[in-house]
Amino acid sequence: MNPELIFIIFAAVFALLGLFAIILLIVQAVFRSRRRAFEGRPVPAPNVTQIQSDEVYLRVAGGRAEVITLPEEEPPQAPAQPEDEDEEDEADEVDGVRIARSEKRTFAEKYELLPEDRRLLLDEFTAYITAKEDCSKQLKVSSLTFKFKKGQIAKAAIRRDSVELNFSIVNPEFGRMMRTGRTGALKVRPVQVRLNDRSDLEVAKQTADLTLSYLQGEEEYRSEKRKEARREAARRRREAAEETSAPDRE
Repeated sequence: MNPELIFIIFAAVFALLGLFAIILLIVQAVFRSRRRAFEGRPVPAPNVTQIQSDEVYLRVAGGRAEVITLPEEEPPQAPAQPEDEDEEDEADEVDGVRIARSEKRTFAEKYELLPEDRRLLLDEFTAYITAKEDCSKQLKVSSLTFKFKKGQIAKAAIRRDSVELNFSIVNPEFGRMMRTGRTGALKVRPVQVRLNDRSDLEVAKQTADLTLSYLQGEEEYRSEKRKEARREAARRRREAAEETSAPDRE
C-alpha cells in the first residue's frame, strides 16, 4: 500500500477525533453555563392549596353537581324538667286570681286551707285508724303517716285541695322476697285513694283494714321466727353443755 495514502487516512482520522473532542468541549461548556444560570435563579414559592376540614355536600340534579350548604345545627336542648305536682298548691287565690307563693306550705297549713267537707273526711279516717290497737299517726312537714307499730299503713298528702292516701299493699310472700333482696330492683307502686266524698272514705277504710291485716300477719310471722331462733339457740346450748359434761362423767 502506498505510504502516502496511509498517512492521509491517519491524518483524516485524527482530524475527525480532534473535531469531535472540540464539539464535546463546546457542548460541556454550554451545559455548565446554563446550569450555573439555573442554580442562581430564585425558586418561586409553591402553590399550596389549603384543604378545609369542613364537610362539603353535593347535590346532583339533571346531570349537574353543585355544592350546597346545610343549615347550622342547633345545640341540643336540655330535657324539660317535670313540673312539681305541688306547684298549684303554692299559690293564693284572691278575687279569682292565683298569686304565686315564694315558699311551700306545710301539711298543717294545707290542712287548714282544705274545704270543710274534705277536712272532715280526713278527720274521720284519722280517728278510724288511731282507734285501732297499736296504731298511731305521725305528722311530718309535708305528710301525715299512719302506722301499726313500726309498719306504715298509709301516708296522706294534700295536693290541689284534695287528700291523697297512699297504701303499700304487698302479698306477704312477695314482701318477704323483697326484704331478702331476691326481687332485685323491683319496686311496688302504692295504691292511691283520693278523699273527695263518702264513697272514697269507705274505700280508704277497707284498704286500710287490708293493709293492717297484712302488717299484723307479718308481725306474727316475725314473732314466730324470733321464737324459733331462740328455741334453736337454747337447743344448741344444751347440746354443747351435754358434750362438755360427757367426758366428766366418764
